[in-house]
Amino acid sequence: MIVSLGFIILAGRPISADNMTNPVSEDAGWIRVSDGNISVYTQGDPAQAVPLIATFSQLRSALAQTGVFHVDESATLKVIAFHYEKEFNQYRLNLGACAFFQQTRRGEYVVLQDLEPSHRNVSAHEFTHFLLAHVGVTLPLWLNEGLADFYSTFEIAQDISGDKVTFGRPVVGRQAILRSYPWLPLDNLFRISTSSSYYSEPEQMALFYSESC
Repeated sequence: MIVSLGFIILAGRPISADNMTNPVSEDAGWIRVSDGNISVYTQGDPAQAVPLIATFSQLRSALAQTGVFHVDESATLKVIAFHYEKEFNQYRLNLGACAFFQQTRRGEYVVLQDLEPSHRNVSAHEFTHFLLAHVGVTLPLWLNEGLADFYSTFEIAQDISGDKVTFGRPVVGRQAILRSYPWLPLDNLFRISTSSSYYSEPEQMALFYSESC
């Protein structure tokens, strides 16, 4: 999910370049974990931030090597990861959003409900939005979300020739939705915007995302 706002309010303060060095006070339980140009600020287990950064770095490197689109490997990202869903809920964009990517005047952010490994694909989806924001062209919403879903499924395995990267495995639940509901006419799919109920209501969002991928 993508949003374009001037700032995010966190713990009563706007997240900005000025306060992201210490986004909230230490007694609020926020910890920073950084590697290169990716920084994770979390209230959860900082050990879980390490594999998240590794996943993002691997995905960025893999996409850069494919040459499918330009990947800006110098772009800086800040990740805000809450500990529990209830803490994320006050910033949730809608009932169907468990994470989002945000561009602001002072930086770019991925905001996550938590750092659970089971939500890895969701995190990779939002990170793909970050990468796509730097390709130099504005993509239609259905294509942006479809590509984010497609690349979020990436897997790295080793064989005798070295690392093997796989993209495009079915996202869990998407096929079942497409088998269960009438598909949107393509003209309607292509016209959906961020103000549409297909981008805010959980059941309609599920169909939009499933058909876009």
